[in-house]
This record gives sequence, structure tokens and C-alpha cells, in this order.
Amino acid sequence: VIYLLQSMNFQLLCKPSDDSEIEVIEENGKNDDDGIFKPTHEWQKIREGQSIPRGLHVRLNLETGEREAKLIDDNEHTDLTHVAKDEELSKDELQEAIKKIPGDEGITPEDIERVKKNFRPYETLKKELEELELNIQTDLELMNELLAKFKSGDDEEKLNSLTDLEYLVHQFDNAREFIRAGGLVDIVLPSLNSSSSLIRAEAITLLGSASQSNTAVQIAALESGSVAALLRVLALDRDPTVRSRSVYALSCLVRRFPTALHKFVTDGGLGVFANLFQSESQDDLKLQVKVVTLLHDLVLEIKETEKACERNSGDAELLEKQRQYKVVKMTHHLVNEGWCERLPRLLQASPTQRVERRDDLSSAVTKERPVRPEHDVVEKVVTAMLALVDDCRD
Repeated sequence: VIYLLQSMNFQLLCKPSDDSEIEVIEENGKNDDDGIFKPTHEWQKIREGQSIPRGLHVRLNLETGEREAKLIDDNEHTDLTHVAKDEELSKDELQEAIKKIPGDEGITPEDIERVKKNFRPYETLKKELEELELNIQTDLELMNELLAKFKSGDDEEKLNSLTDLEYLVHQFDNAREFIRAGGLVDIVLPSLNSSSSLIRAEAITLLGSASQSNTAVQIAALESGSVAALLRVLALDRDPTVRSRSVYALSCLVRRFPTALHKFVTDGGLGVFANLFQSESQDDLKLQVKVVTLLHDLVLEIKETEKACERNSGDAELLEKQRQYKVVKMTHHLVNEGWCERLPRLLQASPTQRVERRDDLSSAVTKERPVRPEHDVVEKVVTAMLALVDDCRD
């Protein structure tokens, strides 16, 4: 880009001022009245502090870093008349100006033939590279190869394939191709029953990454029974990493997808989440905070949809989304299943945890149940409580 700018000798037009006859270049707040620039039709350097008359053609010389100016030639004056007078171009004049832009002549059959002559198709290049013992692959070809390796490989090859696939499905179209190729049914769901916790965790991450903000994958995952499968893993698996990633995958499946959220609630998802709060270990605390964050986001999403419908009452898509959320009755289930009482308990530390006394929370500190010291935990819990305060007030 710098080379192109230098070769074009990038030019800046000095727009004339309506208030004064000259524009004065100031240095340290002082005008150099004696150093008025005397323009010619040749480019000349503008010295520091020099005054320049209005209406000159000014440019920045990128090779020297200096400003230069000259009188506008007759042909330049014609092209710049509208700019100098700050007038608007008519439609015909604008179209005429666009025609003068280099490289905008339109694509002709001759251009197409020239491209075909100068550039070779992908298959030809691939064949030539194979002869040189070089190999190039599209994402789809690589994905199909990884799927084949997973089906025929050992645990190590399966783990590597899952890791590489997870990298690929971050791309929107790749995720859809992964589903079309049977990756969900043939790879992800069977891996949830693997004896290796590493494979289970990586397969769940693959599912979450593919379905994140990708409606087509979310629908396919819902139809394949992925919500129930993830809830089963979350309820029964004892590996902390597997459970943590299950919450992540569930989050990717149900966000902004009321149908999947309804399936999650009717399959007892809130009850599975509640069972995670029976432990007070530090590993489980991190998982509990993830659950609280997800529930807060879901409640906030429902309320934002209601507000959007109030502002745009004629939007059919928003109204349908609001109707689906009303069927879920998310806040109703949260209140009935004890989340109003469950959330504040996270603000308390375990009886064995040593916590320094704090003046701003002194009334809440007791020897039996000291206040929790982790500020991030406190912030996320209180934020979730604020989202539910109207429903939980009683």
C-alpha cells in the first residue's frame, strides 16, 4: 500500500476558506507574515511557518515527508471546480465522474478470457502440486479426512481428530458441513460414552463450538437429542472438566433458541443444575458460578425480548419469539424450584473457610457462616439476584 501511495504521489486538495483569502501555517502560535509562499505551476516545498494563498493544489510527498504546493492547472481546475466551491454534483455529473475511476470499466468477455488464460483452476493446481509431492486441501476435504481418521483410529487419533475438528467448526459454514457429514450422530454423541474423559470433554467442546450462534446446528443438535444427552453427562459424570464443558455446550444450545430452552426445562435441566449446588468444594464452586451466569443470561434474554416487542409491536418474528418464551415459563420454574433461596447461599463461605472481617460487611459476618471473599463470585451472584428480584421478592 505504501508503495502504491508513493507511486501515485498521494495528493491532497487544499480546500479554500470562505472567511479569509489565505491560509496561514502557524508554528508555536506565531504567523510568519514575511514568508508568504509564491506559487508557480511547478511543485514547491512549503516551509514551516509559510503562508499559502487560497485555492492552491497541495500534496504530501510520501517520499520526502514534506508538503508541496503549486497553482492548479486549467485541466485540474475543471475537475476540481465543484470541490473548490463546495457544491453538490448532479446525478449526471456524478455518473460521469464514476466512469473516470480507474479499473471500473465493467467486466467484459475479454476480461473473463484473460483471467482464464492467466490463472489456472484449482484442480489443475492441485494435480501439479501433487506431482511436486505437495498437497493442498479445502476445509471440507480436511474435515472428511478427520472424520475418517476418527472412525478408524485409536483413542489418541480420536482425540487429535476432535481437537482439529473443533478448530474447523468455529467457521460458520464448516459447522453446517460437519452436521451434514454426520459428525453429530457419528462422532459427538458416541464419544459421550467413551471411557476416556479427555475424549468426552473434547467431544462436548466440539458440540458447543459448532452450535454457538449457529441456528442450523442448534436445530440439528436438538433433533438428535443432544440436550438430554448433555444433561445425563452433567448429572452422572464425575470429571470436573467434562461437567464444566457440558454447561458450556448447553449454554450454546439454548441461548436465543426458545425451543431448545423449553426442552431443557421439561427434561429437568433446572433440577440437574440444582444438584450441582449441594457441594461446597472449590471445583464445584466454579461450576456453580457458570450455572448462575447462564441462568442470569437466559432471564435477561427473555426480558429483553419482551421490551423489544413493546418497542416493535408489529415485528412478527419478535412476537413469535416472545410467545415461545411464554410457553417455557422460565422465571416461574426458577421460583418454584427454589432458586430464589439457592442463589443467596452462594454469598456465604463454608464454615471452615477463613475470612478477614470487613467493615462494609461486618453485620453479615458470623463465625458460623462467614461472608464469601471471592469478589467475582459475589458480583455474578448478585447480578443474577437483581435479574430475578421482581419474581423472587415475596
